[in-house]
Amino acid sequence: MSRLITTSLLDSIDWCKKAPDSLNPAGISWKQDAYEQLKRTVGRAPWVPNASLERGTTFENQIYGILKAGTEDTVQCTPKFREILYACKGGQFQRKTKSFLTIDGQEYLLYGKLDVYFPDRIKDIKTTGKYGGKDKYLSTSQHHIYCFGENIKDFTYIIAEFPKPESYEISSVNYVEYSSPSRDFEEAYVRAKIADAVKWLSSFDEPGDLGDLYLHTYCKPW
Repeated sequence: MSRLITTSLLDSIDWCKKAPDSLNPAGISWKQDAYEQLKRTVGRAPWVPNASLERGTTFENQIYGILKAGTEDTVQCTPKFREILYACKGGQFQRKTKSFLTIDGQEYLLYGKLDVYFPDRIKDIKTTGKYGGKDKYLSTSQHHIYCFGENIKDFTYIIAEFPKPESYEISSVNYVEYSSPSRDFEEAYVRAKIADAVKWLSSFDEPGDLGDLYLHTYCKPW
């Protein structure tokens, strides 16, 4: 049976490995919170989004809905919102992507959903309270896995900045571009990333811990 790999899993593992011991606003160490969140992920616990995540989901659904209806030219919206509409116009929304890699005799399924698919480019919509530059986005695995899986060279993150938690007013629209050197490069990157992640998870080998939950819950038959 194939073992499941997603970009969110790999990025959660990365954060769990590097999160500091200092306390977050909730009074819990960042490292402990990252571990608990990752444990919920591999244990397939019900997803409970916070206000920021709910706003991001609502925002994306608004984009998709307007474009599917073909009303992007007439809908009442701000110039920045319309800018994102036009950036996504003509794409295919929430397209499923699946690819497979065998590493050390084990097959892995790389699965995800592409926000906006074009034959020559993948676009991903992000929302944030404060845009801090491109490094945050280029340090993730998402563009590598999706460019590899779809054999597409170019990837764009479209980042809408919402400085006020209670507001849907966009203060800025930022673009982070990635151009893949080659599909061989992406395969090598993804192979190394998966091998490292699986090795790290396997170190938590007690029943009910991360490694056990990954193998027997997260990777359960679909």
